[in-house]
Amino acid sequence: MIIHTIPISLTVGNLLGNAALSISLTASIILHHVPEGFALSTALISQGERLWRLFIYFFIFSIFFSIFIWFGQYWALPDKAQGILMGISIGLIATASISEFILHQLQKVSFKAFFMYLFLGYFLSYIFHILVE
Repeated sequence: MIIHTIPISLTVGNLLGNAALSISLTASIILHHVPEGFALSTALISQGERLWRLFIYFFIFSIFFSIFIWFGQYWALPDKAQGILMGISIGLIATASISEFILHQLQKVSFKAFFMYLFLGYFLSYIFHILVE
């Protein structure tokens, strides 16, 4: 997740000066990081990590995110480069999600339940996007 943060942070930093995107960008980043926080918390707590260590991990993660936002503010990126960075970020998190969260769970649940949960996730995401518009 930290590697995925680098391109998205650079893009966010570069777009901070754009007043038209500031509210939508802030909302999308918050909505984007909440499920990542839940996933990371679940993974660490299931491995027996203490809550204070979880707080330290999130603090370090936030500092890392802030540093690359700062770098992005001073780096002039054209729209095409920002799109490429966002694509890289999405690809990295998709790869991590599929390999770490989805494929490991195939061994623990039935095939039918797995596809039911997968369909439910896509359906809820679709409903959320319809309601947000």
